[in-house]
Amino acid sequence: MAPLDPEPGNNTTDISDKGRFVEPSADEILLWAVVCALVTFFGLGLATFKYLRDQYDTPDNKKKRKDKSELERREKEEKAVAGVKREPIAAEQFLQKLKQKKSDKHLNIEVRAIVRNQDEFPNTVAMTPENILLNVNQDVITYDHSRVVLYDIPQDEGCSDYINASFVDASNTPRLTFMLSK
Repeated sequence: MAPLDPEPGNNTTDISDKGRFVEPSADEILLWAVVCALVTFFGLGLATFKYLRDQYDTPDNKKKRKDKSELERREKEEKAVAGVKREPIAAEQFLQKLKQKKSDKHLNIEVRAIVRNQDEFPNTVAMTPENILLNVNQDVITYDHSRVVLYDIPQDEGCSDYINASFVDASNTPRLTFMLSK
């Protein structure tokens, strides 16, 4: 059988057309350029994301983020501690204030304020080597300004005028003064 001649307007190609280069249209070139650009941008974006994630997860950067977070927490805590007001609390209101401060976690901040103000109220006598063993609990020691001084104690054989006790001024009753001991 002989090959048929293509009719005008028929899109079939002869076998002899297979090796020939067909010029792409402008729309096809534009489409391929857009596809190539999108694939390139996607690949670059993916590579950039991986690089940034790897940089974020390095031990050095993790430590920096942790240190920064800790510093911010400390600054916030210091601001709260500095804002603590020193107001006397009436005995009748003490339990109510204590419950309130425990519930809003303000008590912890006040305790930190006390610890921070250790320079204002030193406890050098209680922390001397000969007296430190006289403290039953090392966390509860007397301040120098309010400690009880024992008199008529012989100063020989390691005796000391120190006792882990403090005077407490009852300001609302001038004739009463209390002594607390641990």
